[in-house]
Amino acid sequence: MKKFENLESADGMINAEIQKIEAGNRNESNLLKLVFLTEFKKALENSWPRMNSSRDKEDSQYVWRAVSNEIKWLKTLLLQGKSIAMTSDIDALKTSMGGNQQIEELKFQRDMAKADYYKGVTDYDRIMKEQAEFKRDGLYDAKIEMSAKEILEIVKTFSEEEKLAFWLEYFANADQLIYVSQFETNNKGQMGE
Repeated sequence: MKKFENLESADGMINAEIQKIEAGNRNESNLLKLVFLTEFKKALENSWPRMNSSRDKEDSQYVWRAVSNEIKWLKTLLLQGKSIAMTSDIDALKTSMGGNQQIEELKFQRDMAKADYYKGVTDYDRIMKEQAEFKRDGLYDAKIEMSAKEILEIVKTFSEEEKLAFWLEYFANADQLIYVSQFETNNKGQMGE
């Protein structure tokens, strides 16, 4: 995982990610949304003990479910991008006579990402049906539909400590969900945001 002590030492890394998000890069945009929604999900969980009304708590749990569905789908999209980038590198290594051990290791990692991707795809119909029901019943928070650029504007208003925590979480998730190709940085052909 990328580490940094404070926001000053991280400015270059963060600014590079912000530029990718502002340029509309899918992986970075989806990752930003995932981290933001994960924090929102935690805030919902933390609010439950303070709720006096069981109806409010129940409604909040439906919103939590809608947020959880969106997080799951964003992870699925990110894993698809990761497996595509890894497959591209495997093909490039094969044509460049790369080491068999390196190819096999990359294939193993790609297959693990694909397996998790396929698990997410099997939930697509359920997720879309539930999301439509939550929207219809008014149990769907507008944060779920915010664009990455809108979220970025919110993140910019965070205190320095909150920004540092947010970007640390972003980079931790990036290490797990985004594969940076060694041969090309263009991941066109992925599913949309």
